Amino acid sequence: MQLRIFAALLLSFGLQGQGIVTIPTNGTTDTATSCSGIFVDGGGLNGNYGNYNNGYLIIDPPGTSPVSLTFSSFSTASSSDYIYVWDGVGTSGSFIGYYYGSSLPNGGSAISSTSGALTVRFYSNYTSTSSGFVCSWATSGTTAPTANFTTTSTSISYNTPLQFVNTSQNAGSYAWDFGDGSTSTDQYPVHSYTSSGTKTVTLVATNCYSSDTTTMNITVGNAPNGSLSNDSVVLNIPCGTDSITVAHHRKCYERWKFNVEYRAHRYQLYFQSRFRRRLFRNIHFLKHFRHPQQYEQRN
Repeated sequence: MQLRIFAALLLSFGLQGQGIVTIPTNGTTDTATSCSGIFVDGGGLNGNYGNYNNGYLIIDPPGTSPVSLTFSSFSTASSSDYIYVWDGVGTSGSFIGYYYGSSLPNGGSAISSTSGALTVRFYSNYTSTSSGFVCSWATSGTTAPTANFTTTSTSISYNTPLQFVNTSQNAGSYAWDFGDGSTSTDQYPVHSYTSSGTKTVTLVATNCYSSDTTTMNITVGNAPNGSLSNDSVVLNIPCGTDSITVAHHRKCYERWKFNVEYRAHRYQLYFQSRFRRRLFRNIHFLKHFRHPQQYEQRN
């Protein structure tokens, strides 16, 4: 037991800040995405694991570089409690092997993947327990990532969703800065700008070896604006149409309203009287409005 604790402390000193992961015991699956770290059985560093332990740990660091496991301490009940290891994410990958007893798995040498991930399962039955294991993982890649992305357009209208297509190579994690104070860690984000002007988009692509950065400028058009008076509504839309003026006839209606709504993949403007009569709709160039807006006029 003292040897086991000493080994774990040495590993912890060498991997400062990585922390220790406990493999689940209740049949669930956890995922570790750090480039290196330590994992232990349900008994932790100082205790024995319990009966009926069953859980999975997917080790999936950023990038596609091989992952290796090295056991520094290992003791399970012989022929009943096992460690299983698969190459890749989940148990559908190649089965590497299973280990039990008091000997270090693979003779103490590293167990390596051919992919960028490993999946580990620990199972114990009801008969007996033992001190379990301490295992470290690390990646060994030396290939730097290449950050790159494209967009559906580099000149867009105000408040219009813009799709970013990530074409980075050899990366596993991503940090986006859209140039307007908004950020994302999605691989393929969608963003809408609610301020006009030129925005510099920055993408940082990272793997366990290094990171790379690229930028692109996006031009965002001016926001539409409108005014409402007793007799007319004026909408100014910067898309080639200067304005729309709609007269309001007091003799026809005591109350009217209009809505801008997004329906069937387009924006629609319609007016209604108190009798619910629609005057016109389906004005396609109102694409700059994203959220439904309603205005009312009473007389």
